[in-house]
Amino acid sequence: MSALCVQVPGGHARPTLQFRDQLLIDMPSAKSISRRERTIVVGDLHGCYDELVALLSDIRLGPNDRVVAVGDLVVKGPKNREILDLFIFDPRFSTVIGNQDMGLLRCWRGENPKWQAGIPGP
Repeated sequence: MSALCVQVPGGHARPTLQFRDQLLIDMPSAKSISRRERTIVVGDLHGCYDELVALLSDIRLGPNDRVVAVGDLVVKGPKNREILDLFIFDPRFSTVIGNQDMGLLRCWRGENPKWQAGIPGP
């Protein structure tokens, strides 16, 4: 997971988290955001389900919030299935397809021989 932005209703999105080498959460501003609706944008989840769930708990994901992933839901992390299930079955979650996701889709279709040989590629 590389970035998270919280969009403030009537305002603009601003980064509030980076997760790889360090975790930076600006909780005072996250608490001050209206509870009516937020758009949370995440990227490069790569199957890191537990980290996503912890993040969503930290920012207190609400029933009217939505989560948008900007690609790469799967491949490198340990819980790809759980990530996919979350984005398939929870209507608050949506995504655009990333290069890793596309590579996996092409592998399932038999279109990407590098992936079938176990060598990831776009």
